[in-house]
Amino acid sequence: MLKAGEGIHGRSGCNHYGAARGIGFGIAKCFVRKTASLVIADLDISAAESAAAELKNEGAADAIGIACDVARRDQVETMVRTAKETFGRIDVLVNNAGICPFIDVMQMPPDVWQRTLDVNLSGAFHCTQIVAREMIAQGHGGRVVFITSLAEHVTGPAQVDYGASKGGLRMTMVGFATALGKYGITCNAVAPGMILTPMTAFHWEKPENAAFLKERVPVGRIGTPEDIATPVCFWPRPKRLTSTGLHFVWMAGIRRSAIREGEKAKRGKWRKGREGTKMAQFRMSILSITSIISIAKEEIHDKY
Repeated sequence: MLKAGEGIHGRSGCNHYGAARGIGFGIAKCFVRKTASLVIADLDISAAESAAAELKNEGAADAIGIACDVARRDQVETMVRTAKETFGRIDVLVNNAGICPFIDVMQMPPDVWQRTLDVNLSGAFHCTQIVAREMIAQGHGGRVVFITSLAEHVTGPAQVDYGASKGGLRMTMVGFATALGKYGITCNAVAPGMILTPMTAFHWEKPENAAFLKERVPVGRIGTPEDIATPVCFWPRPKRLTSTGLHFVWMAGIRRSAIREGEKAKRGKWRKGREGTKMAQFRMSILSITSIISIAKEEIHDKY
């Protein structure tokens, strides 16, 4: 999605879920630079309205905040209806809403597991299906971007629910891509790695975890929401007509996954863990290379 009159097809309208803070707000600010009209949907209405006001001040063509629990299909329907009534059309959808309770899987109550799946996975299903139906009716195609996570490849005891939801979200994106391509609607995903947000700050602001970043991440810092915004805003560009079902993994050059010193008490186990880490790193490198090649092919297509 670009400027009004230069978007996918004319005037631009963007629905953005979970955009009042963190990665979502960083993405919204990137769309502001395209002078887009934005719908900021969030569970917290005051946060959504405050974010919308700030985005308008920063140059958005227009922005409104709407309260919406994406796990509730009726609320998603109301939100989409409001967006259409306000801006007349929807060109871009960003599925960003997500939660991670950080509870060890062996102590996790079933309702916490279900809530994570309802928000992270079912919420994206509701939003994509309902918005895509509007895009089909409009007859001008559209763009859908899913925010998945590195946790779909690397997880831990306190992120089992999150990793499961994000792994499922990636395949949901691929499935919708196969269903919507014939209507000119593309679906792609961006998988953030280590990003400092209100949801993760409690972890990454600890001294030992900050030291981990210095050791394992070549750029020496944790990622920011703005780092994720750039690849997200790549997909809605007008020439991305055939890029669909693709997955961009943002890793900041992570050399190997987190194996804490306390887990290396027995050298044999450490070596086994190291070999497993090398294999995980290799798989993630393949994913990153695949994404880069896919983008390079599209750039060649644009040029020639």
